[in-house]
Amino acid sequence: MKKFVAAAVVSAVLLTGCGTDLAAKERAQESLSTPFATQAKLSYNGVDAEMQITGEGASKCYRIQFTKPASLQDVSMEFTENAVQVSYKGMSFNVKPETLTDGMAGEILVETIQSAFGGEDVSVECGDGVIAIRGRVDSGDFTLRLDSDTGNFLSLSLPDNDFYMEFSGFEFYK
Repeated sequence: MKKFVAAAVVSAVLLTGCGTDLAAKERAQESLSTPFATQAKLSYNGVDAEMQITGEGASKCYRIQFTKPASLQDVSMEFTENAVQVSYKGMSFNVKPETLTDGMAGEILVETIQSAFGGEDVSVECGDGVIAIRGRVDSGDFTLRLDSDTGNFLSLSLPDNDFYMEFSGFEFYK
């Protein structure tokens, strides 16, 4: 999940390429080191889930807390540079990020973001207040949509994998 920081840096670069003003670019860069919280809705292989995602900014620590469905409600995952801590009802264990199972929603999210902000053969289109980043990962073709004014993530889709994530309610804390 440390790639969220890299993603935000590239978002600022993309904002410049789409002709947005310098103030918008500076706001996006400032958000890199600012703690944030957002909600996300995920639809993946017939399962719908909702989660709260928080980031601690410069410390590169991100936490996902599932809120729906009830079967995942007590599951949380904390991503740092070297480990992923999975917690469930007071029990927790650490795993190395590279050992996560292929096809897990978290793995798909990370792989797509890494490709979108550092991969080759990625296209960027701007219009109607949205930056659309398109590319391909092992899981299939993806489209990552960002708000061109703020750099906030709007949605991520991988149609070949039946994966769709929508982000809302970004809040930055100073």
